[in-house]
Amino acid sequence: MSTTREPRTRRKPQDQTGNGRVTPAESAGEDAATTSELTDLEREGLDYRRRYKGLIGIGSKIPIRDRAILSLVYTPGVAEACLAISQDPLASFDLTCRGNTVAILTDGSDIFGREGGLPEAAIPLEEAKSVIFKTFSGVDAFPLSLATSDPDQIVETGLALSSTFGAICLDDISAPRAFTIADNLEHGADIPVFSNQHHGTAILVLGGLINALKVVGKQLEDVRVVISGAGVAGIGVARLLTRAGARDVIVCDRAGAVYKYRPQRMNWAKAYLAKETNLTGRRGTLAEMLVEADVFVGLSTGGIVTEEMVRSMAPDPIVFALAVPEPEISPAAAREAGARIVATGRSDFPNTMDVSLVFPGVFRGLLDSRARNIRLRTLLYAAEALADVLQPDELHPDYIVPRIFDFRVAPAVAAAVARAAIEAGEAGAEVSPEMVSERTRRYVYEGRLLPAKPSVRSEHKTFREEAIDLRLRHGGVLEIRSKIPIRDHHILNMLYVPPAALTPARVIRSDPSMVDEITSKGNLVAIVTDGSAVLGLGDIGPQAALPVMEGKAILMQSLAGVEAFPICLAAREVDEIVRAVQNIAPNFGGINLEDISAPRCFEVERILRETLDMPVFHDDQHGTAIVVTAALINGCQLRGCRMGDLRVTVNGAGAAGMPSASSSCVSEWAISSSAIASAPSTRAAPITWMSPKTRSPN
Repeated sequence: MSTTREPRTRRKPQDQTGNGRVTPAESAGEDAATTSELTDLEREGLDYRRRYKGLIGIGSKIPIRDRAILSLVYTPGVAEACLAISQDPLASFDLTCRGNTVAILTDGSDIFGREGGLPEAAIPLEEAKSVIFKTFSGVDAFPLSLATSDPDQIVETGLALSSTFGAICLDDISAPRAFTIADNLEHGADIPVFSNQHHGTAILVLGGLINALKVVGKQLEDVRVVISGAGVAGIGVARLLTRAGARDVIVCDRAGAVYKYRPQRMNWAKAYLAKETNLTGRRGTLAEMLVEADVFVGLSTGGIVTEEMVRSMAPDPIVFALAVPEPEISPAAAREAGARIVATGRSDFPNTMDVSLVFPGVFRGLLDSRARNIRLRTLLYAAEALADVLQPDELHPDYIVPRIFDFRVAPAVAAAVARAAIEAGEAGAEVSPEMVSERTRRYVYEGRLLPAKPSVRSEHKTFREEAIDLRLRHGGVLEIRSKIPIRDHHILNMLYVPPAALTPARVIRSDPSMVDEITSKGNLVAIVTDGSAVLGLGDIGPQAALPVMEGKAILMQSLAGVEAFPICLAAREVDEIVRAVQNIAPNFGGINLEDISAPRCFEVERILRETLDMPVFHDDQHGTAIVVTAALINGCQLRGCRMGDLRVTVNGAGAAGMPSASSSCVSEWAISSSAIASAPSTRAAPITWMSPKTRSPN
């Protein structure tokens, strides 16, 4: 397989200097927000992001206060967790952060619609979702905005990343590619794959509609539902509504109603949808479809519904105008036209329908039950749980869905998802829905998922038992932290939900260099490995390498203030590793290659250096060479000799050995792949150095 590839180019209209760093296009400011156009709330939000360098950080669950703790978190204790996982890969869910960590995968293609945008523009939106994950369910969610919109490459990257994460959340990927990507990832990955726009919006709308129909006294199977928008959200909502019992659903796009064999503006996803909806084959515009309709669900664009169109609907119409930042019709206009119930996707109107009500609880339930797949009952149970949070005496036209700060939501949804996984035979862990609900509630109110447990250090346990116990008690040692906690509605509306949450994306699209200022990218490093040369353990695989990469991330943060996240790739070919790193590069300020066997590691490093405009550090090569050279310098000082007088034998001709041999001014090196050669008696005793990884003479 060829390992050469041209540097990537970005989607128009942005220019670029490489896969990692971007520079503003000449015309970038013509169609995006500028600071002079921002509201006071939007400016305040940008100031917060600039001050804290984004919304999320990476930290240690266990403070490194002394060498004893360091020896358990990193070497030599980390090897015990690696060995345990190499023998049982599923142990990675308990001994590392994997069991509580979700990858938020996006290409940003659904954020700006047809206008498009560069991948970095999606980072602030995904960071906001990461904080919502953490706040409401304790899930660690890491955003990865990909430098490709090719479905095959997104799937390939997602599968390579699946060794690091416990679940995948697809977000802001446009249709119909979103369905192709989700379907292929679901078939290829052994972890659940959930699409926010598809599954999440469908759960949200069904849950809200269940309660809205209670208020107006109608039944789902009797109402006519018209959906505006045939993208990933609109199609997802239509499919779930039909499976929940709705018998008269019509989806409209720019060409009007979607029906079988429609000749224009169709794709395979719409053709599939046409077989399940609009069974009478009605044709016409959105306005014509709304005549005598009971429910309107807007998932399209702002200002396309008039008061006359609402007046033409059946008595007590329900209007879900969910486009952001501008709804399809304003709540005031809809009510003036006779709408009984109005909901929007904005946080500054009653009945805020935001997908943030859904995904924290869904993923808590998926992770705790260790679900392998998502089934129809998962979505139905989640929607019913969302609706049931509001008691019958709480329901009224302005209160059909819980508010975002209703902390009953995530525990209820999580328990429902766990129950669905158990009933469908998809649960990989022995849990009860009640236990999942209690676990989620504990985090919301106490800030911890696992109940406090005493250490075994005082019980005269072995070093191995202590190292394993530490990770089991904490669920790994690495976590994602919220730099700006959600304390009130002001912070929520300013940073985390639309419309203000969209502002940073527009700013970055206007000036791509802003990404380093208002996101975590500028201080974030990817620690990349394939697990083929870990410590002195050899090829133990990506899951078993994760404890080591967690430890390295903690060292970077603790000793240098650099935030780092482990990326353990299920890939071995040079091209596969390179493509995966290139695709995730927009999220990071640098790449640290770790524990990839030679000689592949050198080829991976070379290609990444040629194609990425960011630092690419090869720790086994550069880091070890620096340490060895520093030790030799000090050894020479102690012996009173010069570097040029030394003859050094290196045992090991891998990624660390060869660079070490060329890193200093030693007059003569001998590299051995088996044993250390004895120094001739005619010369001074040789300097022997101890490998920081193998702890054997080299």
